[in-house]
Amino acid sequence: MILIFGAVSSFLLAFFWNKSVVVHEEKRSIYLYILHFTLSLLDGMSTLTFLPYVGEYFAKEYIIPNYIGESFSSLLPATLALIQGFQDEDCNIPYQNKTSTLTRTPYKAKYSVFVYFLLIFLLLLISIAAFSYLNFSNYAKRARKNRFSWVSAEFSLNDETVDDSSQRDKEMKQKRNIKEKEMEIRFLFILTVMVTFVYYGFLPGLMSYSTIPYSNKFFHLSITLSSILLPLSIILSIFSYEVSIQRICLESVAPFILSFYIYLVSVLSPCPPFVNNKYNLGGYLIVFCWIITSLMFMRIRCLIAAKLEKYGKNILLKLGCFTIIGQVFGGLTTYFMVEYLRLFIDRPKCAPIDFCY
Repeated sequence: MILIFGAVSSFLLAFFWNKSVVVHEEKRSIYLYILHFTLSLLDGMSTLTFLPYVGEYFAKEYIIPNYIGESFSSLLPATLALIQGFQDEDCNIPYQNKTSTLTRTPYKAKYSVFVYFLLIFLLLLISIAAFSYLNFSNYAKRARKNRFSWVSAEFSLNDETVDDSSQRDKEMKQKRNIKEKEMEIRFLFILTVMVTFVYYGFLPGLMSYSTIPYSNKFFHLSITLSSILLPLSIILSIFSYEVSIQRICLESVAPFILSFYIYLVSVLSPCPPFVNNKYNLGGYLIVFCWIITSLMFMRIRCLIAAKLEKYGKNILLKLGCFTIIGQVFGGLTTYFMVEYLRLFIDRPKCAPIDFCY
């Protein structure tokens, strides 16, 4: 039902994205808001449903392919955006006083918004067909794991005859193992909130402030390339099912550092570092930061999910809940900083040549 709901929303967006309704004597894009909200619900609910589903019915080797499918859902829109291209500002700058005026030239789109949303609708139809096959076909059912096989393996040792001292040692060891596992689960939940808070909640609101000062080209490249290259990071994660907590923490350092640089560039907007470099060093550096943070944060999510799969679907469901919590609070933080604290400043269109000197 979640996928069907999203498919219907995408189909309706193709026809109503530019329709408006008069509210309080002003035109409002009510249809766009409502349909976009339903697609957001699809995104959030898929996090809560698909991962526990895979964890319950399939082996852990299917956890990362689930994320590969998630990354391919962003690959098609990013590829379409890359094909569509972008239009830079056409500024007329007289030589004498270095003032500039913005002149707009019509941009000939390679395809319409109508076609774009129909292609997204087609993508969701393919997703519905794939999930139906996965859920109902005999081939997929044969690939499912025995959900109760762990019970006999865990409790079969209790049938053995052991002396009291060995039994006490065994119980103490089991208590220590349970405590260590609980600490591991809590830590991975906290790390999940941190990752989703930063990348899926906080950073998206800073995209324009961190890239547009260098030019619209780098804004366009940051969005499209980070999404297009996303499946590559997850495919490489297939070879990293069994990783330690220490390795996950170590791999988390780099994207958090790069995220701080993106935040710093946004705060310094409209005159971030290397903004007037003749080789566009600052622009390519910020694109690199966005790509690496996207790839590494998604990889960390895969490693955390693969690590928690052995604890069952309820833990994976909680993982999805903490993922959404991080996204919500990250987005609210950015909104508060932009709308109320006014910490970020847009670069003026067609700014003078010496604007940042």
